[in-house]
Amino acid sequence: MSDEHRFTFDPGQQPSAAVIAAVAEVRNREQDELPSLYSTIDGDRLDDVVQSDDPLPAGEPVRVQFTYANCEITVTSHGAITVSEATDGD
Repeated sequence: MSDEHRFTFDPGQQPSAAVIAAVAEVRNREQDELPSLYSTIDGDRLDDVVQSDDPLPAGEPVRVQFTYANCEITVTSHGAITVSEATDGD
């Protein structure tokens, strides 16, 4: 993996939309040129889990990790997205 790129999103923004925007920026592509997020993860479910009001033990943020568009993605309930682009091609 190459360098990590960090992004934030506002509480009113859908995490799934923020992920697509972040990956498009990292990959230097238009959002509609990326594969469907739903081919990797259920975007509605991602939004529900990340935006849940149910706290985790010890106040830890919810953290969801997955691979999308040849990038490793981490999304947290604190409004953070980390994108690490794979170095071995598209």
